[in-house]
Amino acid sequence: MAVISIRDTFVRFFGIKRGRFVEFEFGVADPDLVVELVLPVELVADFIRRQGARVIPCDADLSAEIAELCWQFGATDLVGLMPWFTPEAGLAPEAAGAEAKPHESG
Repeated sequence: MAVISIRDTFVRFFGIKRGRFVEFEFGVADPDLVVELVLPVELVADFIRRQGARVIPCDADLSAEIAELCWQFGATDLVGLMPWFTPEAGLAPEAAGAEAKPHESG
């Protein structure tokens, strides 16, 4: 039986709802072991830090939309958790050479 480390947690953004809420997957160890969550943008960074989760890069358009929400609602600490995105260059995973992992609808 394989041992799963509950310390290996991640977040993968996949959408925005009602102009304020970020939709994301929160997973533990296995990319198939996830739960979909929706939180106000200003609470997402705190959730990520409390869970010790790493943020998996999302596509350029969604990165820009999330960054815009962050600035709009004063949640700029979330942008700091998206190292592939820089406001000056608008870099997203493809531009920065990171591998994007888009959400698959099922």
